[in-house]
Amino acid sequence: MKRIFTLATLFVLVLSVNAQGYRKWTFTNWSAQTVANLIADAAASATEGWSDIEKAANVADPAPDATRDKCFWLTDANGGELKANGQPIPELEGLSFNSAYTSKRSLAIAVNYPSTSLGEYAGGQYLWLGGGGKSVACFTIPKVRIGQKITMTVESHKPSDARGVELYVGSVAAENKIGESFKPTTQASYTWEEGWTLPEGVEADETVDIIVYNTSGCHIYTLEVGDDSQKAKVGYIFNGAIDSELAYKQISTSDKYTVEPIEASGAFTMDALTAYDAIVVSSTLSNADAIASLKAIQPFVPMLNLCPALYTAWGYGNILDPGHYFAVVNKPANTLFAGLELITDEMPEGTAALPLTNEYLCQGVSLSGLFANDEVLATIMENDDAVAIHTHNMDHNGYIFLPYTQEALADAYSPAILNNAVTALVNSKAKVTAAPSPTITLEYKDMNTNVNIKSTVRGAQIFYTTDGSTPNEQSTPYTEPFNISTEGVTVKAVALGDGYLLSDVTEKEVDLRPQATAPTISVNAVEGEATINLAASEEGATIYYNYDGNTNTTNSSVYQGPITITRTKTIYAFVVAEGLVDSELASSEVKVNNPNIRLDVMAHMDANKDEYFTKGDQNKSTTSYFFSWKKDKKLYPYYNVESQETTIVPNPETGEDDIVTSYTELSPEEAVDFENGWMVRSRGQLVIWEGLSATNNIGDTSGRNPASVDDINPDFPITANFVNLADKNTEPADATFPYNAYIVTTQKMAGPFDIVANIGNGAGEESHLTIVLQTATDGNVWESNWQTVGDTIDIINGQRLYHNITRSFEGSDEVYVRAYLCNNNSKAQFYDIYIAKAGEKSQEYVAGIVNVNNADKRVADIFSMGGVRQNAVRRGLNIIRYSDGTTKKVMVK
Repeated sequence: MKRIFTLATLFVLVLSVNAQGYRKWTFTNWSAQTVANLIADAAASATEGWSDIEKAANVADPAPDATRDKCFWLTDANGGELKANGQPIPELEGLSFNSAYTSKRSLAIAVNYPSTSLGEYAGGQYLWLGGGGKSVACFTIPKVRIGQKITMTVESHKPSDARGVELYVGSVAAENKIGESFKPTTQASYTWEEGWTLPEGVEADETVDIIVYNTSGCHIYTLEVGDDSQKAKVGYIFNGAIDSELAYKQISTSDKYTVEPIEASGAFTMDALTAYDAIVVSSTLSNADAIASLKAIQPFVPMLNLCPALYTAWGYGNILDPGHYFAVVNKPANTLFAGLELITDEMPEGTAALPLTNEYLCQGVSLSGLFANDEVLATIMENDDAVAIHTHNMDHNGYIFLPYTQEALADAYSPAILNNAVTALVNSKAKVTAAPSPTITLEYKDMNTNVNIKSTVRGAQIFYTTDGSTPNEQSTPYTEPFNISTEGVTVKAVALGDGYLLSDVTEKEVDLRPQATAPTISVNAVEGEATINLAASEEGATIYYNYDGNTNTTNSSVYQGPITITRTKTIYAFVVAEGLVDSELASSEVKVNNPNIRLDVMAHMDANKDEYFTKGDQNKSTTSYFFSWKKDKKLYPYYNVESQETTIVPNPETGEDDIVTSYTELSPEEAVDFENGWMVRSRGQLVIWEGLSATNNIGDTSGRNPASVDDINPDFPITANFVNLADKNTEPADATFPYNAYIVTTQKMAGPFDIVANIGNGAGEESHLTIVLQTATDGNVWESNWQTVGDTIDIINGQRLYHNITRSFEGSDEVYVRAYLCNNNSKAQFYDIYIAKAGEKSQEYVAGIVNVNNADKRVADIFSMGGVRQNAVRRGLNIIRYSDGTTKKVMVK
């Protein structure tokens, strides 16, 4: 849509915008609906949503009488706008809560909790900010005008200890603090007076988000921003007599804003209406000039429309025939319905029925034009095409339609939704400015470049030029990426968003780049393995490779030397070089003759939550500690301290006697059997279950990822969660002893087999992780003759990265398997351990490789060494006869 304003008009628009006005939150009178939703949450779960059990350690027990249905602690890790029983909490509307705080069971709503063992409180209803940890923000008050007065009524949860709140901007850092701390013992009010300034170094335009942090457990009874003189100003547009305006009477009762009647006698000017924080258009509006002028003004001032006639006049839809006095709510959790009695009985899941009137049949509208893609919150019952409630651009001078004509309001079931709508619109008030400039990005091809243009404004129109001229609303509209294949082209672009003025110009010179040459792939194959070499023709180029055919450096590994594989794979590689377009993808199927294949899983240590998390001390939802010492490496000594002995030994170098301390007994071991074929055993070393699953960004140490593409094993994939063999004991301090935590099988398995483990490095960047995999015919981890399988596993650096490791046990005995960490300053994170043998799955794989490797020859017969015909290759030596008469021996281990 075209927006043309003079400079004078723009100047008025910018100066006439009001910052957020007066707002007040009262936590001393939680509504019956809010309390009912809190109770429903607590009844549904003690570990999700709101719980009436204060301590996480007690969730297995019923809530005590002292708190049941009286105080509710939040366990939600989502943060933001808080809900109970899936419904927004109206009393908290407009506040944004920090997920790092809400997940700690620290935030509570007290609905009847006037006293605890710590003392008596000023009231039984309040918002309780418990101790969430140092420097953890509790919640944010958004869009506070810089210097605006802020008042809070607070008391300490422990009357003998001064506790309270502090305010910050940007982050909870000392240099970002606003004013003084407020830490009363008993209930008191404090005001951060009008005129406070931003901390040095903090920049903001007109408003800032104020972060509230509690120094320790305290209660908030009320919170006010500004004063009554700063209440939001709402304009009410109508024709007729204001005394007859039912919507005006409803919204005038609010203490959040003041309402000013505006009788429409002609066209409105932009500056007249943008002076309001929101406007309400009555269904009585009939002045044609006023209706026409509102179309251009609508994007720049929050608007609640109760007049269906605007849709046909603006060309944004049509009025549909009356149909029902109920609406079907598609998004019951929207704040627009907070505090309303929605009906869910016999309604489809995720929907609710909203009684609009008692008997009057409400009108709905169709949507087109600017409103065509709007979010529909409710439709007229029995007519899905009739929109009853929709919103538009609610993050920037929003728009809401409600079907409350004068006739509907005269028979309204509950017009409270009007106040919710006005509040939401006031909160969407935004300064009228130019849209942010769009961004231009280039996607290089071989001597031609694709141009992508994006705007951060939702639904913005973008216009561009390539001839050097300045773009405007008459320029070429951008709809999709376009290609430039000529040198010297500069792309210029502007954006126009709904409720914004035309942006400044962004420009970018488009360069053309040649493409790098694809790498060469060479293979040296021997029996049972193949070595792959990659080479690039461009000097200084980097080669990336993978096995799934992607062209993304994030999901590929950098080639650093020959790659050895033991199974047939297709390798893909591409070249990245400065100033060049990434090469085409080169690929080669690398065949391994007579591979030693073991794919059939005999045992699997998957650290899944059900079996592992519940067997430990559940510190939080993502951590569980095994054994009596939990996370204290000083608590449980490796040696029995009562067995200490001292010996006097002459020192030949000094001539003095040295006192040598020794211990003759070990402390008893502790063990946890997961009853799935695996257990953990330890004498004081920490063993921790952690719910931190890995993603697939190769070599990215900012999260848990594979160290290389060779560590992604589709036959033995990594699973969520891991068992962490962590710090060993440090007591007694005068003793030295080994790492002593083991992951052990509880049953024997007959060899030969492979041990395949996905292991992450949990220690620092410079750590050296050494892990040993062993077998023994006796399951006693302390005394048996354990034999190391293959080489020790050495992982150097790469904190958080996981490695896929295989070690092969070639014996035929039935043995136990154990894994342990055997060097200092490391933490070994076992996502899983697979014990795999050669079986049916392995045979199927080998048969498939045989067929692939001999695609030019048909397999005619398969025989055992004894000459017995077989349907497929089996474990042992097989004789393959092909259609051309040749034969081949295939060994399956």
